[in-house]
Amino acid sequence: TSMSPGREEAAVVPPIPMELWRLGSALLERGLDEEQIFFVGGNESEVRQIRTCLDTGEPLPPSISPHSIAEALVQLLGSFPVPVIPPSYRQQCVEKRKSPEACWAVLLAMPSE
Repeated sequence: TSMSPGREEAAVVPPIPMELWRLGSALLERGLDEEQIFFVGGNESEVRQIRTCLDTGEPLPPSISPHSIAEALVQLLGSFPVPVIPPSYRQQCVEKRKSPEACWAVLLAMPSE
C-alpha cells in the first residue's frame, strides 16, 4: 500500500488534517535520506512558500528543502489545539516508525474525531 495520497487511494485517507498528510507524504518522498531532518532548521522563505501551497492546494515545488518541509510540519503540529496522535496511539507510532505499512495501519486505526 502506498503512503502517498494517489488517485486510486483518494477514498482511503487517514483521519488527519490534509495539510499534515501532504507534509508527511512530502517528507516520505524527499526526506527519508536526509541527516538530522528535524534538527536542522529550514529556510524561512521556503516555509512561507509551503504554507501558501497548503492554503491554496498548489503542489510543493520540487526545489523546496526537506528541512523546510520538516520545519513546516513541526510548526503545523505545534499550532493544533489538541494532539494529532491520540495519547493511546503514541507508543504504537513509536514502535512502528520504521515500517511505512505499519504506520499506515496505525493511522487508519485512529479515531476520526
